[in-house]
Amino acid sequence: MREIEKDFTQLRLQSVDWEGTQSELHKLLGKMKTAMKDNNGVGIAAIQIGFPVRVCIANDHVIINPKIKKLGSIPQASDEGCLSLPNTIVRVKRKHSIELEYLDENLNLKRQTFKKYDAVVVQHELDHLNGKLIIDRGKKY
Repeated sequence: MREIEKDFTQLRLQSVDWEGTQSELHKLLGKMKTAMKDNNGVGIAAIQIGFPVRVCIANDHVIINPKIKKLGSIPQASDEGCLSLPNTIVRVKRKHSIELEYLDENLNLKRQTFKKYDAVVVQHELDHLNGKLIIDRGKKY
C-alpha cells in the first residue's frame, strides 16, 4: 500500500509545473492511482504521495499543470474528507463549476468545465497543488 503524506510541512508546499517525460508521468500516475484505490479516494494530488508537482486525479480525470479559466458564481457547500487528514470532515464552500485548461495523461492540451460534484473534487485537488488543505477552508467537525 502506498503511504499518503500527512506531514503538513510537505502538504503546504506549492507544487511546480510538471516537466518530466511521458514515461515518468505514467510511473507517477500509476503510483497515484494505486494510492487512491488503496485508500478509497475519489481524488489525489501528486504531493500527497511526496511529489510536489502539478499533477492530480479527480474522479478519473488526470489533470496536469492546470490553469483556471473561469470559476462559476454559484457557491455550494459540501462536507469533505481528505486522504491526508484521516477522520476529519470539514464543511467547505466551493464554486458550482470550474473551467480548466490542462494537459491530460497523454500531454494533450484540454479545456473542460467541471460541474457539481466533479467541480468540488477538482477544486479540492487544486487546493493541494497550491499548498492548501480543507482545514484552511472551513470548520472541522
